[in-house]
Amino acid sequence: MILIIALWGNGGAGKTSLAVHLARVFSNKNTVLIISGAMTHCSVRNWFGCINSKKSLSKIMRNIDAINENIEKTKFSNIFFTDISLNDSCIANSKTKDKQVIDLLRESIKLYDYVVVDCHVSFENIVTKNALLNSNKIIYLLTPSLKSLSFYKSHKILFEKLKLNKKTIYILNKYNKQVNPKVIEEKMQLNFFTNIKYEKSFEYSTLHGNLLNNRKAKKYYRDLGYIAEEIEDYNE
Repeated sequence: MILIIALWGNGGAGKTSLAVHLARVFSNKNTVLIISGAMTHCSVRNWFGCINSKKSLSKIMRNIDAINENIEKTKFSNIFFTDISLNDSCIANSKTKDKQVIDLLRESIKLYDYVVVDCHVSFENIVTKNALLNSNKIIYLLTPSLKSLSFYKSHKILFEKLKLNKKTIYILNKYNKQVNPKVIEEKMQLNFFTNIKYEKSFEYSTLHGNLLNNRKAKKYYRDLGYIAEEIEDYNE
């Protein structure tokens, strides 16, 4: 089975960072495509330094046959991505239809072992909606904040109605020792698969594997391994 993994959560929950680092973990054995579902900025490009490229997710949406020529290669042999470029017009994205996104996902899983979608905060976003509905697994990122609690509660009924919660694993990100995860679980009435602590100080160290001098980064990368194992077990 080939997996489509959608990452969702409130703004600032750490979706893009986790998408990139998780792709790094999967890339040890598999090919991975990251799709930036926001279609409003080029945050994934910043990670890989492909800012000025003219390759574009919008070009794929307009012509699915152009998928190969519009996928960005990274310095990591097994990691690829697609999103909008700085040269692209965001206005064209409003014309994107459900079928175009579904075609993108279908073509992507023919080419890559894993497809990781970095979703927009809005379910109404055309890429996000279709990624969540058609994914094999959803990683729902939450933070110990009122913003995250409010986001979760406002989408809880939607997730239950669409039965998305059955394929979702919940992860508490950016937690610290001052916050008890059990208290948050009680407030949200859910169980976290794991708690991870992401810090700006090791933003790129996990991506490049420079962990020897950073104990916290090493633990973070190990926690990502647990998440990857959970997904790979599902894949089997």
